[in-house]
Amino acid sequence: MTSLRQYSICAIVIALLSSAAAAQTYTITDLGLLSGSDGAFAYGVNDLAQVTGGASFPGNSEAFFWTKSHGVRQLKAPPGYSSLVAYALNNLGDSVGQAVTPSGGHAMLWTHDGEVIDLGTPPGFQSSTAYDVNDRGVVAGWGSSNPAFIWTRSKGFYVLPTLPGSFQTVAWRINLRNHVVGFADFDNGTTHAFLWTPEKGIRNLGIPPGGNISEALGNNNFGQIVGDGGVLGEEHALLWREDGEDVIDLGVLPGDGASLAYAVNDFGQVVGYSGSSNSSDDRAFVWTRDRGMEDLNNLIPAGSGWVLSTATFINLEGMICGYGTFNGTTHGFLLTPTHN
Repeated sequence: MTSLRQYSICAIVIALLSSAAAAQTYTITDLGLLSGSDGAFAYGVNDLAQVTGGASFPGNSEAFFWTKSHGVRQLKAPPGYSSLVAYALNNLGDSVGQAVTPSGGHAMLWTHDGEVIDLGTPPGFQSSTAYDVNDRGVVAGWGSSNPAFIWTRSKGFYVLPTLPGSFQTVAWRINLRNHVVGFADFDNGTTHAFLWTPEKGIRNLGIPPGGNISEALGNNNFGQIVGDGGVLGEEHALLWREDGEDVIDLGVLPGDGASLAYAVNDFGQVVGYSGSSNSSDDRAFVWTRDRGMEDLNNLIPAGSGWVLSTATFINLEGMICGYGTFNGTTHGFLLTPTHN
């Protein structure tokens, strides 16, 4: 999800100076639960502070859309569709994800004006999932066991080329320039991050020395890409530049063995999680060049009842969504900077 708005150099400088002066703190909003659900996961937040995600039910899941004025509501699907989840949204309020249809898993688009569109699948494939949509309405995702794709209303599916030797590719994020990032799996057991652009095609972002995995999971409009890489189970969050000249290991939180970055906004702020082989130990983080990696649990009011496990997206305003436990139950959250 990307923004159409442009920001002045002055605004960027002010934001960077503010982050250098003191640790950013946040207020936290509980996104609540759909009636009857036993958990919720927030996956995307746009610049209007609208949030989308998935709610778990016994034997099923439902997609949700949240706004400050209307709270949480369920995203609908045609009769017979089940196991819905929404992974991202754009600044128009269009959400994308997947639903299990009578013929298999299909990528779904829920528009801001109430339209529900089953995107179907790329020709010759049985299932599909949509992971992102930009403000131009271009959807990115993947089809079962092979192709990453983009989709538009006017042209339908365009299957992206694969990395040589890979047997499947997954498109995870797309920015306003239609630059797509994701990862490709190979027969030798390795996974490689990739960047695809309309101008230059697909490019392998490589694996850190001695590692066997890299994944590109987020990108912004200024050539920065985030994800993870290293040895599976011990990978670190990474920050790439599209020009390939700079790859930064973001490290881990103290005491942890692995980390993963899910998103980077246009100010270069990164979010994700840090943890160990036990996912119950995961902690949500925010990273900036000035302050490095910080545990978001230390940046919210004490005694809130929250344990923030994963930060999934950060918008241009610095608002962060994700999920954690609130008084023992998994809830989605929205963090709002206090601009201290």
